[in-house]
Amino acid sequence: MMSDIEILALAYQRRDAGEVGELSEIIAQVKTDLAAMQPPEPGPSDEIGFSSQVIGGVRKNYKIMGDGSMVEVTP
Repeated sequence: MMSDIEILALAYQRRDAGEVGELSEIIAQVKTDLAAMQPPEPGPSDEIGFSSQVIGGVRKNYKIMGDGSMVEVTP
């Protein structure tokens, strides 16, 4: 995600490159373009992370899934 300063700088670049319209309209278009480029949110069965814990002296490894659940990984 871009900061407000980065969005403003990009809007000024677009205006300097010849894009016409009010600066507020160019900023809105930049935000719309950025939203279209965002990756989709993970699904419930997508692996989004990994966790390793030691429980009772035994190491257990887990996959963190898109729905927040943890699935134990067996070797």
